[in-house]
Amino acid sequence: MAPCGKLWGFPAQRQTKVILAAAAVAGLEIDTPHFEFRVTNKTPEFLAKFPLGKVPAFQDATGFTLVEGASIARYQSYLKYQLFDGIINRQARSLEYLDTYLASKSSGFLIADRMTLADIALAAATLQTGRTTCGTTERALYPNVFAHYEKVTSDQRVKAVFGEPEFLERALTYKKT
Repeated sequence: MAPCGKLWGFPAQRQTKVILAAAAVAGLEIDTPHFEFRVTNKTPEFLAKFPLGKVPAFQDATGFTLVEGASIARYQSYLKYQLFDGIINRQARSLEYLDTYLASKSSGFLIADRMTLADIALAAATLQTGRTTCGTTERALYPNVFAHYEKVTSDQRVKAVFGEPEFLERALTYKKT
């Protein structure tokens, strides 16, 4: 398999270990060019890709670049389907919790008896979920979460920004290659 990109960092660095382990679990190969701190990351070539000179630093096969260990590891986990199921399971647990919590709120809002920033933020996340990983069948499992979305977006000021939801009938799935 061709490498999915290059990672510059210290082999003993915690963030580098997390990134390489996430890639290994996902079955991804990453090139790790020789790296010398305060030498490699000060070269014009490195600074052209990563202007702050920070490590770990990652460049994928398309030229896309990232710094910061957690961001790089998260990106790696999205590249391969092995970790996709874990993300979906974590989302399901979060939606179950939210659905139960919202069922206990007579107002239908998260915090107060009126809409707050927290409600708008949750509605935005719910919108993305309904457009990607929750089809009609999955949305039926979380009626209070999607009722909350409807309540927040029934405010015309919010609806003007969010638009029509365009939720999927069937959730998107990861195609194994």
